[in-house]
Amino acid sequence: MPLARPELLGPLRRALQLRRHGAALLLVGAAGTGKTHLAHQFAREVGGQQFTWKASSGLTALGRQVPGESPVGTPVTAQGMAARLKAAAPLLLLLEDLHEAPETERQMLSELAALAPRLRGVVLLATSRAAEAAWPLGSFRPLDAAEAAALFQSQFGQVPPTGLLEWVQVRAAGNSLFLLEYWRALARSGSLYNDGQRWHWRTPPSERLPDSLEALILQALQAAGDDLALLSARAAEPTAGPSEWAALAGVSLGELEQGQRRLTRAGLLQDAGFAHPLYREVLLGRLTPETRTALARRALALPTGQQPRRVAEHLRYAAWPAAETLHALGVAAEAAERGGEMGLAGELLAQAARLADADERPGLALKAAQRLQNHALGAALELALLALADPAHLALAAPLAAQLSARLGGLVALQGVLDRMPESAATQRAVCEMQARHGMGDHRGVLELWSASPRLQVSRDPGVVLPVLLSLLAVGRAADVQTLLPTLETVPLTPDQQARLGSVRMLLHYQRGENAEAARAAGELERLLSASGQTLARAGVLHNRAVFLQRVGELEDAAESARQAADLRRALGDLRGAASSLGLQGELAFERGQLSEAEDAVSTALDTLELYGPSHFQLNMLSMLARLHAHAAEKLSPLLAVHFARRALEMADTLGNRRLWVETVPDAAQAHLSAGEAGEALRLADLALADEDGVSSDPRLRSQCRAVRGLAQAALGERAAALESLNEALALAEAHADETGARHIRLELARLSGDVAALRAHLVWFEEHGNGFGALKARRFLTPLEAPEVQRPSLTLTVLSGAPTVADRTVRGERRQALLLALLEARLLGQAEASSLSLLDLLYAGQPEQAAQTALKQVVSQLRRQHGAELIWTTAHGYALGAVQTDAEQFLAKGDSRLWRSALPAFEAEAVGVALRQRLRQALGQTLISPSADLLEAGRAAGLLLESDPYDQPTLKLALLVLQQVSDHRRMGRTYAGASARLSEVGEHLPERWQDFLGQGQQENKNT
Repeated sequence: MPLARPELLGPLRRALQLRRHGAALLLVGAAGTGKTHLAHQFAREVGGQQFTWKASSGLTALGRQVPGESPVGTPVTAQGMAARLKAAAPLLLLLEDLHEAPETERQMLSELAALAPRLRGVVLLATSRAAEAAWPLGSFRPLDAAEAAALFQSQFGQVPPTGLLEWVQVRAAGNSLFLLEYWRALARSGSLYNDGQRWHWRTPPSERLPDSLEALILQALQAAGDDLALLSARAAEPTAGPSEWAALAGVSLGELEQGQRRLTRAGLLQDAGFAHPLYREVLLGRLTPETRTALARRALALPTGQQPRRVAEHLRYAAWPAAETLHALGVAAEAAERGGEMGLAGELLAQAARLADADERPGLALKAAQRLQNHALGAALELALLALADPAHLALAAPLAAQLSARLGGLVALQGVLDRMPESAATQRAVCEMQARHGMGDHRGVLELWSASPRLQVSRDPGVVLPVLLSLLAVGRAADVQTLLPTLETVPLTPDQQARLGSVRMLLHYQRGENAEAARAAGELERLLSASGQTLARAGVLHNRAVFLQRVGELEDAAESARQAADLRRALGDLRGAASSLGLQGELAFERGQLSEAEDAVSTALDTLELYGPSHFQLNMLSMLARLHAHAAEKLSPLLAVHFARRALEMADTLGNRRLWVETVPDAAQAHLSAGEAGEALRLADLALADEDGVSSDPRLRSQCRAVRGLAQAALGERAAALESLNEALALAEAHADETGARHIRLELARLSGDVAALRAHLVWFEEHGNGFGALKARRFLTPLEAPEVQRPSLTLTVLSGAPTVADRTVRGERRQALLLALLEARLLGQAEASSLSLLDLLYAGQPEQAAQTALKQVVSQLRRQHGAELIWTTAHGYALGAVQTDAEQFLAKGDSRLWRSALPAFEAEAVGVALRQRLRQALGQTLISPSADLLEAGRAAGLLLESDPYDQPTLKLALLVLQQVSDHRRMGRTYAGASARLSEVGEHLPERWQDFLGQGQQENKNT
């Protein structure tokens, strides 16, 4: 554990080794800071003769510890103890928890510490929560982020996952013991887990204090003794001065001073404040209602207790009559607003609204919602809906409620708000819906509403024009934006509307490829929004700024901007926005070469975004996962890349935004390239480049599409065409100052030409600019992996043809089968092993750990005896498949459907099933265009694919097309009827006839 002055341990060690002098050191710090740990660590390192004394045991016990004789009944003195220590040297005397000793004993030990330098070979090492006279001090401080990371690594064997330290540090405040307890609690609850390769974490569903940590704090609070009332008063009013604190506690200033000293010595207070913020939190939670009410009423009479923030807390417990409480809340809200604390003003008004009568409640609720919309979105929505109960507030409450409901709950929640608006307010309803749909990223919906209303098309209302401008930009219609912009030139704008207009101009720069100018504009706008307290808009601008900075290669600044955006959105309760910014953090991690961290962030973001229905935010995450897997090195990566690319393109079609479809193509085409499907990659790139509306306004997108077209041509052997496409892409990137994009294209050109010197130069450039992904690609191009000589596997594991078999012998027993599947799954996911911990959770959940470990070893031993010792290898932290070839790996490599004969095995990881289905889908796709295909086998495999993915319409379409190839129309009818019934159970309805379903799909393909 780190000392503020770590050099102080040197003299202690030298005193024991050289015996020319003695030394003393008092380690001082709050409970849990690591004092005792460090003292015992030092004792283990130096060895030799040692004695330990606990302050609570009394000096008589200390006298018995140290060698030497004293007449019976003779009191222990500093001089007498010094003589006995000197005679027994060399020795180390550990004095634990010196603060617990009575004052007379502490005084004697201070005298002994003063004598220590004269005692050759004697070291006194003590721990205490308070400083003592005559002792040299080693003061502990809270751990910083780097020290907390080192502590995690020492306890868990690996670096902490991204985001974990920040989350825990806010709560543990650098206390090493509290950090450990939080980590252990997170691990027990499953929020901190290890996949066999590294640690991952997810934010726990509640922020409840771990039971073990609460118990530790309650134990520490017992040291308050008779001063508990004094400590409780401090908890109720932590900013009160001495006279106010004394009045609140009902003691004199002299009694306060003495009590404060005792509480400081006990380690509960530090500089008149709590030694750790969790002490206050736990203490307040343990106060009786009567005590809390009495303290709240007394605090409200103090000057500090009348501060708006303190009023908000005290009134919750003061139990005043409603009229008095309402008056106090109103006064406090006005004071908070004058001080610029709009969020606090909103909280106070929200409390007032809950207490007010029916006539006053809607007005107070609207005021509260307006002030909370940049601080707590959920509370603001609840209050805005309350305000809608009064028609007099419709004009202001409806737009606010609509925007908040759409952002927090999607289209269903939005429709619920719109249905509460009267039919007479049709235009106002349309404006509300436009603004709300823009806030949730439904740009097509905004433009459809605008186009459907001639009145809205000629409106100069900024509330109409601004969402339209931003939606036009989002779909790539920059020319229409330039036409519409002048309508706002003479219209007065609110600060919020001025900020939105600033966003329009900022995004225009971005779409022209002027990324540096866009980043500069975003920085200026963010500062204005911060000064005006527009937190929600500020978070959006921070997110966009991160994108612009990413485009100009300033990855660290971009990551910081994305982090701030995610933090702000999370604090607001904007979970969808926070997920989008988390996904951007993942994208930036990818560019820095941190592929695992990137996948964690993007996958977590996607899990959240899927709760809100299709959106361009979700599309971005799917596209990013396609990119990640296209460049990863695991066996399943190419298949997963194609899977996510397919989902991304389908979602772009669902959203009806052609520009988004084109933006998805570079990642989707790269995914198909990684899977060896250069023809499909070229088809997608050609479709994108033919769509002038989709790419015309964005030079960067045009460059990306041409670049991936060139890579597809190169993979198809069209070298001259590939070089032409890549050089066109390079010229576009260079013309629009996209240095990073240009560098990636030059890297590909160097690879195609085999220019080793150029590849090395590009590697240096990427490393110097912090672009880990570019450096990763350069290294791969420079040193292609050579397959090492591997002993030919002597065993074959079959899992795709019913019960697992090894060398044609069926594996008996559910646990044995599950173990082999888990080991195969680990291999397919590119993991070196399946950890013993994960296997115990899978096979023996809920059983005592020792018994489960014994049972696992027995299962492994039985499998080795029955099928050969090479079947399973023991690894550092678990087990792995040994010298075994598997039908699953053969199927993934060759796509031979004859290898897959039964239902999909019960793999735990969804990615494995996704990859197997995707490979079978690819094989069947080849069947449709191959004149020599085995159509009967294809028909069987089509049924198998549909059985494994029964609710996927593209899978149904593929299965029907294969059956159509074999002219099995009767089976087509049965298959379609069964699928239609299944889908109708989950709310999806197909055309009545399969002919119409296939005709619809073929027409969609033709349009595409």
